[in-house]
Amino acid sequence: MRWTVVPVVRVVLIGVGSLWLGGCVDSRGDYDDFKARPFAEPLRDAAAPDVPLTACETLLRTNLTGTFYTTCRPKVIPTPFRLAFQQTVTVSDAGIGELHVSFKLLDITGTSIDDTVSEATDVPPTTISSDCTYDLPIGDLIIPQQATTLGGEATAKNVSLHGLLQTEDQACAELDGKVVTPIPLDLDPPGDYCLFRRVEPGSALPTIGMDEYACALPNSER
Repeated sequence: MRWTVVPVVRVVLIGVGSLWLGGCVDSRGDYDDFKARPFAEPLRDAAAPDVPLTACETLLRTNLTGTFYTTCRPKVIPTPFRLAFQQTVTVSDAGIGELHVSFKLLDITGTSIDDTVSEATDVPPTTISSDCTYDLPIGDLIIPQQATTLGGEATAKNVSLHGLLQTEDQACAELDGKVVTPIPLDLDPPGDYCLFRRVEPGSALPTIGMDEYACALPNSER
């Protein structure tokens, strides 16, 4: 019997070649496998929930600018005095309202919003709170005799309004201050009210009953 001796080097090379062929990367197959994998949607931030508007935020989106007949009744005086209010309300991008006001005093016997007896008084703008209340400092005020039933020209000090926007067409306020002439009157205690009613320029003054003088200011003892 004859034995054939295969060189060791040849055997090693054949073995290595077989391993290399068996471990070769199938790029086409791997790509097809990758495409076949389930696709995961990227995570997205949840949408912010809709927050309902408050009653005041809803009101501030309406047209609150215009002419308002204003009648103020100190509780110790039976006859109100009256004003023609020019009101402008602006709202910032952040939703903050601002009130701009000018007014003229009305003749106590007048029947039209144009029956004024004073020059216009411009009041510095004031911020409207989140509940649609506002504080409007007016300061010292001279009321002509034609605009009051006090028997002469009246002088009032530290006059201010603590108001509430109620609807697009009406508002109310508590009146504060002190009348020093012709008779002294203290308007700081609760119970002196002003009412605001929207009117068209040149229109007749609306009728307001004495039982309507009230103003339920939120978060207030007034």
